[in-house]
Amino acid sequence: MRPETFLQFVKKARLPVFFTWPLFLWYLLAMAMLIFGGHHSSALDIIVSVIIVSTGYGMLMYWFYRVTFTIYKAGQKAYLELDAHQIEIHENVKIYIKGFDLFSQKKFFPPSIEKTNYDFDAADFILTKNSIVLLGKSSAFGGLSYTYPIEIVITKRLTNMPAASFISRGLDGKGRLEMRIQDDHYSRPVTIVIKDRNHSDYLLNWLVSNSKSHQ
Repeated sequence: MRPETFLQFVKKARLPVFFTWPLFLWYLLAMAMLIFGGHHSSALDIIVSVIIVSTGYGMLMYWFYRVTFTIYKAGQKAYLELDAHQIEIHENVKIYIKGFDLFSQKKFFPPSIEKTNYDFDAADFILTKNSIVLLGKSSAFGGLSYTYPIEIVITKRLTNMPAASFISRGLDGKGRLEMRIQDDHYSRPVTIVIKDRNHSDYLLNWLVSNSKSHQ
């Protein structure tokens, strides 16, 4: 699961436009100013300035991709931690998050890419007999972003990933599965709605069966 190297990831990744376009536009503007506004400078000064600005742009883009790749590969780390357990994988499940408020986070500092975040509209689910590992992803803003894995603990925690506790299950007005969870990093519970009916029915049956197996 998620076997790509960094270079392979860069080739296929689509960073959200709010990351890439402002930086790219800044780079084009800086290049234009150096080339067309540097008529009082020597050719060597312009070349050196272009190299410096290009290097800075490249380093910032590398940093964006490296951070995104680290979050992405954490999904593989979670998968490998579960290697000794019987698991099921369901990819690209469409979901809807209810009740998530980033400002209900109990502690904002220090910032970390490993902090839990429920701002996503799809996820890969790794099902075990004791928990669900959720690998969130979002297709907003013209790209594809990822969130750090979250283990929803039903009876026993199986990974070193950030965790949340399973509270209850139910159905919304359209008959879709709702999973209510409590993440200790937030003061309010979060509800995960499975939008796809086939996945919703399957996961509901799985939760019912899983709960019975631990009674």
